[in-house]
Amino acid sequence: VEEDPLRKDQFVNDPMSTMEMRHFCRGFFRYLYDARKRNAEKLRYIKPHLHPGFSWPIWDKIGDNEGGRIGPETKHQLKKMHKKHEADDRERDVGYIPHEHMLVACLQVAVSEREKKKDSTKDQFLVDLSRGDVARNEEREGTIKFVIVRHNDDELVGRENLVWLLQLQNVFSIQLPKMPKEYITRLVFDDRHRNLALVKKDKGVIGGICFRPFKEQGFCEIVFLALSANEQVKGYGTHMMNHLKEYMAQRCGIFHCLTFADEFATGYFTKQGFTEKLGIPKEKFTGFIKEYEGATLMGCSLNSDFVYTNFSGYARVARDLHAALFDVSFPASTNKVYGGIEHIFREHEKHSNEPLPLDKIPGMHGFDPKYNRPITDPDLDNKIKNIIMKLKGDAHSWPFSEPVNPEEVPEYSEYIQFPIDLSTISQRIREKYYIHERLFIGDLNRLFDNCYKFNGVETVYYLCGYKLNQLAVKLVKKEFPKSDLQVLMPEWEPTYSE
Repeated sequence: VEEDPLRKDQFVNDPMSTMEMRHFCRGFFRYLYDARKRNAEKLRYIKPHLHPGFSWPIWDKIGDNEGGRIGPETKHQLKKMHKKHEADDRERDVGYIPHEHMLVACLQVAVSEREKKKDSTKDQFLVDLSRGDVARNEEREGTIKFVIVRHNDDELVGRENLVWLLQLQNVFSIQLPKMPKEYITRLVFDDRHRNLALVKKDKGVIGGICFRPFKEQGFCEIVFLALSANEQVKGYGTHMMNHLKEYMAQRCGIFHCLTFADEFATGYFTKQGFTEKLGIPKEKFTGFIKEYEGATLMGCSLNSDFVYTNFSGYARVARDLHAALFDVSFPASTNKVYGGIEHIFREHEKHSNEPLPLDKIPGMHGFDPKYNRPITDPDLDNKIKNIIMKLKGDAHSWPFSEPVNPEEVPEYSEYIQFPIDLSTISQRIREKYYIHERLFIGDLNRLFDNCYKFNGVETVYYLCGYKLNQLAVKLVKKEFPKSDLQVLMPEWEPTYSE
């Protein structure tokens, strides 16, 4: 298969894994969130100019005499706001999807769904999704149901709830033989814990999740999770976890799930979107969550806008939309298959000893190996040396002159994965590491980002980082005014005063 050098994603036609699907969903939600947030911003700006009761118009289609007192000046401000949003997206290069590309991609997905049906038996991604469809259909038909049950002293709690708790405790005891039965019983019947029970018609409880929500801390601890052996590999486990996520995000307002998973459970939790990289600060859960020896702490962040119980249906559309977006953004001949080219090399060898030019190979016409290669500033070394010299000479540079001593701050490595300091940057300059200004600016951004991540706004270290950051912004803009990457300032200003 001939590769198109202009194509940014050569693997768009490969089946997406579940984790790739979740990463794409996360980026797609970023797009939807930004669009909604920005529309709200435009609405707040334009609302005073509208007639009472006038609905929200499409701002770039509206005439000067429509919708109240919306004149050229107001429209100009809105267009200016729109351009700023697009510029912000391009600068961070995360989740930026042109609106016209999104529209065409949606149309392509709709047409393909109407014209053809995919063979799900040959696509592992669709096979995994089909299991979720089966569980969802059974729930719709009433074959299975999910109920939240907990034990308390209320006499009104029905006998059925107590039976479900006993059956769930029995499932946990059988499927988790390493856990003492008394320990399982104590937690299942503890009034601070809740249980999501999977009840199957004519069978009773076949699985469930015992969890404890920490509302003030902003997370939910998953204590036990199990499914009867003869009911596994049917999509019940995934659908059960999706019910818990939806309950946490939409009913409880909790957006982080944490659990200690043993070596046999890490695979399951990974498929459900859990990772070892937690989205919640350590101080939020330390001392609250139960720790188990030999287990791995894993977490999953939630989104209240997402209907988790319909994940399989959404994921199928999102995967098709992902492929359609790349086809729209980087169209044409990427799927064209060419025949062998051995005969071209043989014919060329008869007439020349020089290498075969790339433009003689079918599909390589117009290819420039220098395409998108960054142009290096000839005076790069002198410019970055000048910047680093002024930064090191500033009065606020002392916390960043040398690497953080692990003996003095042992917990630093737990929070900062890629440490950097001014002496390390200077060493990289001497070793000719910075072949382009983007590498140098990226290290400066990392230096300040590490500072803001580890230190609070009330500390002197945050203040020093903020002051040095302001100087770095000025120096980089002066030396590299045309660079598409610049030093960024933090959202929060320091509260510490010198």
